Parts: sequence; C-alpha cells; structure tokens
Amino acid sequence: MRVPRGIGLVFMVAVAAALVAGLILTIVLVSRPSAAPTSDDGRVINVGLCNSNLEEPQQSFRFKRDVDYSACNFTSNKNQLMKFIESTTDDVNFKLISYSDSATKTSLISKKQVLAQLTALGTQPSSTIKQSTAFDKYDPAEYKNSDLVFFTPCKNDYQGYADDMKTVQDTIKTKVVEKKYVIVSLAMNVTQMKQQYGDDNSHNIATNSTGDVSQDINHVLNLP
Repeated sequence: MRVPRGIGLVFMVAVAAALVAGLILTIVLVSRPSAAPTSDDGRVINVGLCNSNLEEPQQSFRFKRDVDYSACNFTSNKNQLMKFIESTTDDVNFKLISYSDSATKTSLISKKQVLAQLTALGTQPSSTIKQSTAFDKYDPAEYKNSDLVFFTPCKNDYQGYADDMKTVQDTIKTKVVEKKYVIVSLAMNVTQMKQQYGDDNSHNIATNSTGDVSQDINHVLNLP
C-alpha cells in the first residue's frame, strides 16, 4: 500500500527529531562531570606536601649537614606521595594540603582528582617554610574515618625552624595523635624524626627517593 507523501514526510521528520534528541542526551550524559565525593563514599586521607621553591635542589645546599638534597626535593617528595595514592583503592577520597610559608587545603576530592592536582602542582616562592600551617589545616574531627599522611620538607634550617617544630609537636600531641597518621621524610633518619616530631617512631617513616614507601604507609594506616 502506498503511503501518502505528507504522512511519509511527517514520519521522517519524527525519526530525525528522535535521533537528534538521543544524540543530545548521550552528549549530556558523557560530558556531565562526576558527582563530588562525600564523606560517606569511603575513607578520607589528608595528604600534606611542601611546595616551597626552597625545596628545589640548589648548588649551595649540597653540603648542608643532615640533609641529602640529591635524594630529597620537591619532585621526589611528590613522586613518592603519588605512588602511595596510586596504591590506594578507588573508594578512598582525599584532601590535599600544600604548604610553604602558609598552607592551602582542597575540598574533598577523588583519587583521580588528587592525582591530577598533584601532577599539575609546582613550587611557589617563599622565604621560609611553616609546617605548622599544614597541621593546622588538618581537622581530625571533620570526618569519622580520616587519616593524615604528611611529607616533611627537605630543609631543616629554614627561618623560624625551631619555633615551627615546637608548634608542630604541640599540635601532634593535642589533636593529631587521636587519629591514624604517618609522617614521611626523605631527608631525616628515624632518630632525627623522633627528635623533631616527638613520636616513638610508630608513625615515622624514614625513606629515600628510590624506594616505594607505599607499603610502609599502608601498614601504619591498616590499609589493604
């Protein structure tokens, strides 16, 4: 049976409209950003990294006592932190605390997002370093199941270091000790870490730029 020309034209227009609508819906679904993670989506780990330009290796620093600048710098610290994050499961969420003479903290972000932010993170100019500002950004009561993984700076002779470390020790004793936490140093040995961070070394990890510290961090935090 022959279909009237008008009806056929209407049918083709309807099919074309349906195809266009389907294409638009597909584009919207694919391009729509994923929902922001929430505290109920799994464990929350605050990660601290020094991004002061003082952490870049310099010729004049090569003979400073107690610090091996060939093994410890901003890039090696960042690489070790990223190795640890890559070792975690996808349901773990993060807050990135970057610090120099002050500290900033991101909102709650996914594993994929924190890796992207770390990849893009560079150093920033600062005349000194204040680790205490990073510890201030960590709120152990913010989430029920939260941890802290803190990478120490390579330098231990920056302006105000002694006062800064006293504040850090006080903060650890008063609020951080209530939660699981790890302090990682590519510059200090365990004896130096115990002196500076006032811990019995159950939370301190002394390592270098060539090893993979992920397993040691996961062991302290009881991560799979």
